Amino acid sequence: MAAGGEQSGKKARILVVDDDENMRKLLSVVLTSKGHEIFLASGPIEGIEAAARKKPDLIVLDLFMAPISGMDVLVQLRQVESSAKTPVLMLTAANTINTVNQAFDLGVTDYITKPINLDRLQKKIAELLVRGPQ
Repeated sequence: MAAGGEQSGKKARILVVDDDENMRKLLSVVLTSKGHEIFLASGPIEGIEAAARKKPDLIVLDLFMAPISGMDVLVQLRQVESSAKTPVLMLTAANTINTVNQAFDLGVTDYITKPINLDRLQKKIAELLVRGPQ
């Protein structure tokens, strides 16, 4: 989505990649209520495939998944032209400085820790959508 696209009333296409079904459901309800089109992926491989097929405006990515981590997914997303510049918001229970630094070094756009404050999450998503591709 181009910068300002959110301001013009156009809603975003958001891919949520999380192996926690409850988290996917929660994010789907919250983001759908804002009028966004939501795509859900229950794991990292499905998430990489969905990013290529759906070409979302934003990807919300969990860190701790199997068989590969959210960091590995991030690396793969950044290597594909269609998702190389797509904003990625990483969600995780880990908040050590090393984890945060590694995520930013690998190209994450922003980072939010669990448990998630829904107001803060919605504000971050709105900011990332206004900012657009990086």
